Amino acid sequence: MGFLRTVTLYNDRWHQHEIRAKPDEFIRELTESMDRADEYCAPDKLASYLRVQPSRHADDHTVFVHWGNTVIDIGHRTFTDLSPDVAKRLLKTAQEIVTYARKRLKERIEIK
Repeated sequence: MGFLRTVTLYNDRWHQHEIRAKPDEFIRELTESMDRADEYCAPDKLASYLRVQPSRHADDHTVFVHWGNTVIDIGHRTFTDLSPDVAKRLLKTAQEIVTYARKRLKERIEIK
């Protein structure tokens, strides 16, 4: 298996006409962001609303929580660097999502 990289694009900037008017520049900045991984582009760049996660092997599983205006890899070693209150809230959010998914799956299986 190969390697995967997750990119989050914040819609705030995507809808600005500037990006659509300069697609080549946006792709160049996206490529630069992917080369640096886990960094945002500079605020004055077209790709400033990208979050590029580090590359990981396809067998290295993780969970991302999109929360507020951010995305956090709760399986990454830096997760524990967050403030305890934020880390607890993210874990609670992840647990709520998994609980909901289990409920929906159970309902689907019971219906058939």
